[in-house]
Amino acid sequence: MDSSPTAIALITVAAIAGLFGLVLSIVNQKRVRHTVTWLQDNRPAEWQALPWFLRTVHPLSAIARLNRQLSGDPEFAMHYAAVYRGRPPMLAALGVSLGSIIIALAGSFAGFWTF
Repeated sequence: MDSSPTAIALITVAAIAGLFGLVLSIVNQKRVRHTVTWLQDNRPAEWQALPWFLRTVHPLSAIARLNRQLSGDPEFAMHYAAVYRGRPPMLAALGVSLGSIIIALAGSFAGFWTF
């Protein structure tokens, strides 16, 4: 049985969007690590005051929590903006990927196309 062109197109869109989302996620994690290093070097008291779990397991939440405390620091605001700038496109790419997979599977189960 041959795959239909629609199924191939949907899976291709899902793969491309997923890879784009993965690349954006890697770039964003690099920005988070850079911001954590900056906080450890320039604001060690505030960084150490955070709970261990936030600092080690989920540093993005730690950065968000520190944003409330360090809102007047322009250099931290620059780092914070860099971290959160990449999130909407990353989530959109992953949403397109997931949506394409769901549409492809639903169409396959409904009999509109085959894989």
